[in-house]
Amino acid sequence: MLRLDDLQTFSVLAEELHFGRAARRLEIAPSALTQRIKRLESEVGTPLFDRTTRHVELTPAGRELTRHVARILTLARVAVARSRRAGRGEGSIAIVGLSPLVPHPVFLTIANAVRSRRPDISIELRRESNEERLVGLLARRWDMSLLWQRADHVVHPLEASAGSADGPRAALRTIEIGRARLQAMLPARHRLARRRSVRLSELAKDPFVALGPGSVLRATLEDACQSAGFVPALGQDAADFPALMLLVSSGAGISLAPAEMRLHGVDGCVFVPLDDLPAELRLIFVRRTDEDDGAAAHVEAVIRDLLKQGRLAQR
Repeated sequence: MLRLDDLQTFSVLAEELHFGRAARRLEIAPSALTQRIKRLESEVGTPLFDRTTRHVELTPAGRELTRHVARILTLARVAVARSRRAGRGEGSIAIVGLSPLVPHPVFLTIANAVRSRRPDISIELRRESNEERLVGLLARRWDMSLLWQRADHVVHPLEASAGSADGPRAALRTIEIGRARLQAMLPARHRLARRRSVRLSELAKDPFVALGPGSVLRATLEDACQSAGFVPALGQDAADFPALMLLVSSGAGISLAPAEMRLHGVDGCVFVPLDDLPAELRLIFVRRTDEDDGAAAHVEAVIRDLLKQGRLAQR
């Protein structure tokens, strides 16, 4: 029978590809690490690593196992944590993968309503990139996600990826919470900062800064600029949205963002409406549908009620 400590050891060694470093990370003796790997290989029935005196490499079987082991370990940790909470009578945990771009009032409205109606549900946050939120949702590292999506996409990227080779197809449900048009995000001393509105084409010669590759905001920026007739001169990438606003306010470049992001409150950064950018982002709630009696289902019900009451309108 597979042991979780053996799988954890395999996961660390697969990352390090060095027995000494892996043993130090796990705080065990190298001989104990070797014993665990041999036991796991015996259970699987095939070598997982090619090892010589000079290097360690994953075998094809080892590479295949790495695609599944993180999900197995995560499920085990979540199961233990939730069982402990149930044993203490503490109720359910709703783990949310939250986009850094989600406006604070939206999340607070949802969280406060959940706490008011279901005080037995605790909400925990995981702030990750779009790609990591997808992986985390499918791997069950969290139960639901709040994120921005391009409104002109007919098929949601989560739905398109849910049947990947990394696991069985997951049924996902999305709810649109609101929409927002992008605005130009300019330094306060920019030549157009005091205009009531600008055309994106007027900014063609400015340097741009953006979130890293894979961000929906970056992809929308690039497509919008191309539609306006130019390729943006992208400079420095920002790790998150507050860092992006700091880059803009310092004069490193300009960018595009929903006006709601002004709530981050960085001095020296202004938002100006765009006359020639019809593209919108939509804010969505997404969850798996394989646990319809879990905390995520209750959070979804709260969100639907808030939408009916008009308390989440983001137009």
